[in-house]
Amino acid sequence: MSAQPPATFVVEINADHPRTLNGRELLQFRELLWTLIWRDIRVRYQQTVIGVLWVFLQPLLLMLIYTLVFSVMVRVPVGDTPYPLFILAGLVNWTFFSQGWTRASQSILNNAPLVLKVYFPRLILPLAAILSNLLDYLLTLGFTLVFAAALGYWPGVRTLGIVACFALMVVQLLGLGAWGAALTARYRDMNLLIPLLLQTLFYLTPVIYPLELAQDALGADLYNLAGLFPMTTVISGMRWAILEGQPPPPWPMLLLSVLSASLLCISGFWYFARSEQSFMDVL
Repeated sequence: MSAQPPATFVVEINADHPRTLNGRELLQFRELLWTLIWRDIRVRYQQTVIGVLWVFLQPLLLMLIYTLVFSVMVRVPVGDTPYPLFILAGLVNWTFFSQGWTRASQSILNNAPLVLKVYFPRLILPLAAILSNLLDYLLTLGFTLVFAAALGYWPGVRTLGIVACFALMVVQLLGLGAWGAALTARYRDMNLLIPLLLQTLFYLTPVIYPLELAQDALGADLYNLAGLFPMTTVISGMRWAILEGQPPPPWPMLLLSVLSASLLCISGFWYFARSEQSFMDVL
């Protein structure tokens, strides 16, 4: 008997048949996803002198600079928490968020030759860009927990809150990454706009100061609206989970952040799927 030819499938993408998000298709291409994640990790540290130590150097150097400015010179009130630990707990999460959004937004453009030559679910590219930062995040988060334990902040039951805060951050990041990737492929202005947005949001988010300062300045109503940007809740929640004595984000803000992150994720995936059919024309 003659050998049977391998099974093939055809995917048609045109204006009359717009794409929709297909979870089963993403699962079929999971090996490509892991390959792209590993490629991004290798490229990031290839031919570097100190290798993975760069993962720790960036937050540590920023921690020292912000401690000098906002603890010694400006003296931002953070209660009994040592300011270096306070700022590190915020920087670790903000770094993961900002790098993930930036790399996800550029993922379609950076992989244009692959997009133009081979079919695969394009959503894999921003997913891989985000997940390739996960190793760095886990290493720096582990270092933060060790640093906190060395200063007397031992992990307790509240540490489980890290998982919930991380999930909220990832849901938000998936939505923003999908929006950014689709928009950047069509409008190159996004390469300039997203860094500007990140710089602005950094100072509007309680990374270098406690959330209570915003409450004093804005009042209770506007203060809870800060939850529209979920990283506000994520960073405050992470500090509550890691550092004893730090207050949790209020429930209205938390619920608003969950709703906002969910809408960002759903709308981002929807817009990416609708835009995917035009990537071949704009790249």
